[in-house]
Amino acid sequence: MNKVSTFARNIWGCFNYKNKEEASAFLKLSTSRGSATVYSALYATIALTFLARLAEDCDGNILGGSIKSSSAIASTIFIEGAITAILSPTSGVIADGSSYRKLMYMIFHCAWIAMIVLQAIIVTTDEPNDTTVLSYMATLILVSVFLELSITLINAYIPEVTDNEQDVHDLNARTFAFLNGFQLLLALFVAGAGIVLGSDADPDESAFTLSQIGAGFVIFVWAYLTIPAIGKLPARGKPKGTDESTGSCSKVNALCTNLQETVTTYPQVGIFLASYMFFFAGVNNVVGLASNFLLEGAGIEPFEVALASAALLFFSVPGALLVAPLMKKMPVKKAYLICVFYWVAVSAVGPFAMVGDAKEAGKNNNTEYEFFNPNNCTLEQQETRTTVEPKGGAFFIVLIFAILYGIGIGTAFPISQSIMVMIIPGGKEAGYFGLKTVAAKLLAWAPALAFVTVNESLENRIDLAFLVIAPFFVMALLTGLFIDLDKAQEDIKDTLHLRHGAQIGARELMKEDAAIAVQVEETVKSEVHSL
Repeated sequence: MNKVSTFARNIWGCFNYKNKEEASAFLKLSTSRGSATVYSALYATIALTFLARLAEDCDGNILGGSIKSSSAIASTIFIEGAITAILSPTSGVIADGSSYRKLMYMIFHCAWIAMIVLQAIIVTTDEPNDTTVLSYMATLILVSVFLELSITLINAYIPEVTDNEQDVHDLNARTFAFLNGFQLLLALFVAGAGIVLGSDADPDESAFTLSQIGAGFVIFVWAYLTIPAIGKLPARGKPKGTDESTGSCSKVNALCTNLQETVTTYPQVGIFLASYMFFFAGVNNVVGLASNFLLEGAGIEPFEVALASAALLFFSVPGALLVAPLMKKMPVKKAYLICVFYWVAVSAVGPFAMVGDAKEAGKNNNTEYEFFNPNNCTLEQQETRTTVEPKGGAFFIVLIFAILYGIGIGTAFPISQSIMVMIIPGGKEAGYFGLKTVAAKLLAWAPALAFVTVNESLENRIDLAFLVIAPFFVMALLTGLFIDLDKAQEDIKDTLHLRHGAQIGARELMKEDAAIAVQVEETVKSEVHSL
């Protein structure tokens, strides 16, 4: 027991960021969502995949025959992206124009954990049907929506709790290292619990058991980090230099102003957001659709997917830790472009390297598990089903690509977030992070929709459906070539006095002003002396 308490204290001590209380609170609250991210992208999607399989009709369709069961995940990504793209910038401008940022964050932060509790209850259903599938899809959408809204508001604190650009890089690198580390802990915990409980024996039971164990871990981490840290998060006061705005019209006007500024006043922000729009659409869909592809396209089992995810998350930690030293050795833009090109290569090769062999199978033809049969399908109808068997050495190939994806994920988010913090105008942190979320979600539906379209149109070519993600990375790379960070920082120079907290960049300006004042004073003294 003493060893456990010592371990817990040591972990807690790592969250002390340079003895800065507010920055440390930001680090803890940001980390509290880490395990939830991988839970939603992995264990919840696996659970939905098997719920859909058990509720599908004789033709493999769900929701009254409207879509294939294999398209359920992509459909939730499409819907969630559209909802978040509307709500994130709206919540951002409300937070920027009022004193409610912290309150709004607390509401969203509590809402997504409540949805995860509900998911753990839904998967206890004995005989899943369309209503069960639809309910789980709704909770999966709401988890993502509330999670993204909370991320928009917590990220607005980054420029307020840091002192300079390198401080931003360091805090972002540590934040994502902890995020990825807790994701890894979740994967290891669930994998270990699965072995102890023997849940790897029956795929559908394994899927539901693993999701419930994962939900329990997420709830524990959320409580462990949120409860003591939320009181240390600074409450946002009345915006500097402005009257507190009220009314829906003022919020709409502020949102429109922010959008207009990304084209006119701060065009480099607009160019970066355009590149990030394509980039995040690709990364988000790789993460969201990977488990579905591995189950339906590679043919490996849920427990093997969990192990591959553990490898991905393990290598995402050193990927994140590489960011800070990388920023010291090369320009931020160059690091971003290298990261995007890396994703182009991996996403183009991965689908073909990992795909399995499709075969006709039924109950009497080597089917790995029994389908729940609510429509009393005949044996002949069930034998027309197609199952996928993994190729020789498939799991080791999947592990290799899991490592490659992990390194890419570890570097992608801290680099892009550092760029955004560097170019965001003062006093509009939440609003512009809302626009960043809009950029992230504006096209997030497109790869998912393309995946559904290809998957619904072509039989047994889920590899081609997964390949449609690669062109989005190509567009991100091409757009990113036009970013000029020096020009972007020059554009926002006169707004930094409006920033709350440490005011990143403001100290550099103060140093410049002090140097000018000293120079002027020396000139005056020289002139007086000469007289």
